[in-house]
Amino acid sequence: MERNQFIEAIVICALLSVNATVSPTTSNRSLRLNEDGRQRSRMKMANEMLVPRYSTTALMCEPVFTGNSGSAKWFHDGVVVANVTSTSNAVLHNRIYRSEQPVPDVGFLIITNISLDDEGEYWCRRDENGQEGDAVKIVIAYVDQFPHDSRPLFYPSRPSIGERVVAECPHTRAIPSPSITWFLNGETVDLSSRRVDVTSNGTLKISQFLIQDIGLYECMLSNFAGRTTAKVFVDAKRLKDGRFREVTDISIFTNACRGLFQNGILWFLIGCLATSCVVLFYLLCAMLFLRPGARNRITLQPTLFLRWKFIF
Repeated sequence: MERNQFIEAIVICALLSVNATVSPTTSNRSLRLNEDGRQRSRMKMANEMLVPRYSTTALMCEPVFTGNSGSAKWFHDGVVVANVTSTSNAVLHNRIYRSEQPVPDVGFLIITNISLDDEGEYWCRRDENGQEGDAVKIVIAYVDQFPHDSRPLFYPSRPSIGERVVAECPHTRAIPSPSITWFLNGETVDLSSRRVDVTSNGTLKISQFLIQDIGLYECMLSNFAGRTTAKVFVDAKRLKDGRFREVTDISIFTNACRGLFQNGILWFLIGCLATSCVVLFYLLCAMLFLRPGARNRITLQPTLFLRWKFIF
């Protein structure tokens, strides 16, 4: 019978904490007061558990569950919050608890409709011998919803065709750190081209705003505990005749100048190489003409020139 209860309890805990993330962390709980008023120093390893807000979880009291029949107290940050026995559970603050699969009555502390006030360390202590169970530190995972009038901020709010655009999602509180996803007209923003990019902090950058970028933008901030979204329609500036207003992106001019400058350096190097080749060719020719056989032919030329001069 006890073996069946043990297996059933483990299954229920897994179902109640299916969205919880557990990781070990060190917690120093010192100088706790026991029932006799004596101070007790204790060092305990606490398992950190991420639990979604408004969910339900159950904590097991090992000293009562694995030992003989007895009773224990549950503590929340050093304050007694419930009493349990080996044949009964407790619901934190006597909240309403309804479940299709009831938790076996073996000393569980059931926390329903979890809120930020429920964060902290929980552990149980057996009344008979003071044996304490493993500590659990509950951290609430949540995403606060954007205010109703929130919308993504675009700079500029109504860009011209060809203009550079930066967009930011509204800020809200969330644990753990959320991810930001951008949508355009219900589809995920295409990041395959270098023209559109999303930075590590979720900022949307469009280097050159085009006609296909006009539409309904939506940013979604989410983690495993929830999500929230904000929307805004972005249109391009138009002239009086309805045509789109176009601008020349300064960055394009800058890149062109940079390209010309880089090309200028390249052509300069090519010119230097060509000049070096010409000088080398000149030196080779000079060496050929300065050979002993060629030297006489060179000296004859002025003599012939002088003879013709005297004849005329």
